[in-house]
Amino acid sequence: MFRAVDYPDENLLALYIGGMLTKADYQGVVPTLEKKVQQYGKVNAYLEYEGIEDVTLKALWEELKEDVKHFTSFNRVAVVSNDNALVKAGAALSSVITPTDVKHFNPEEKTVALQWVRGENAVASPHTVDVYSS
Repeated sequence: MFRAVDYPDENLLALYIGGMLTKADYQGVVPTLEKKVQQYGKVNAYLEYEGIEDVTLKALWEELKEDVKHFTSFNRVAVVSNDNALVKAGAALSSVITPTDVKHFNPEEKTVALQWVRGENAVASPHTVDVYSS
């Protein structure tokens, strides 16, 4: 399951990830991400991780290509997941090796995560558009 939700009135893209990821999942969200980068320079992203059961090799290759291409495209990333040590470590490491501010939140902190990723003075818009879903 991969779902991308755009907040068209603000600098926010939300991704909900779980199950099996494919190349099509990445291709389904890249156009919206690139539009956001063009509009804002650096994108704020909310990532809700429910666990990945499997990833195809094509999906891994697509992920690697997009990571390199968008290495400096993110401002803040809020990662929401259960108390998964690997996800927490990945979020902490990303904050150190990339120019992105990445912070991990537990599922009961979803509201706090959205507030943090938007920034202190951001005005939240309730308007969302489902960009992609598998």
